[in-house]
Amino acid sequence: MITEKQQQALSKGRHKFTSDNQPKNKGRKKSQLKDFVKTCNISSSDVMKVFQHLIFGSTVEELKELVKPANQGSQPVIVILLVKAFLEDMKNGTLREANTVLDRILGKPIQQLTIENAVSEIPEDPEERRKLTEDLQKELGVFREDVSKED
Repeated sequence: MITEKQQQALSKGRHKFTSDNQPKNKGRKKSQLKDFVKTCNISSSDVMKVFQHLIFGSTVEELKELVKPANQGSQPVIVILLVKAFLEDMKNGTLREANTVLDRILGKPIQQLTIENAVSEIPEDPEERRKLTEDLQKELGVFREDVSKED
């Protein structure tokens, strides 16, 4: 139900959200593209094949022709998104837009973190830890003798 205060705001053309005036559906909407990819069982290799076919198998003029408003009705949405992103990147001399679209569809690649020193290799004795810290600082070239002796 709309309160009298909300009705007045709407009649004046104001849509300011307040504690009384909140949207019916709170939160961010689900990505329709991700839902489409899931429901149609489209794999990342399918998307990459489309991307490779469009980019490596087409001229710039052919790509521009694909995204003209008259031709958009006959093309899948994914094709239009990829081509528009690629053409925008060509103008700017980057791959930022194409990467963003592919990340939205495929998800960002997993970045692996490797830790060289295991936790068990760090000594429990404070004096041994201090010595290890000094050795690491000397190795990195940031060791200052006067600071380490103040402790």
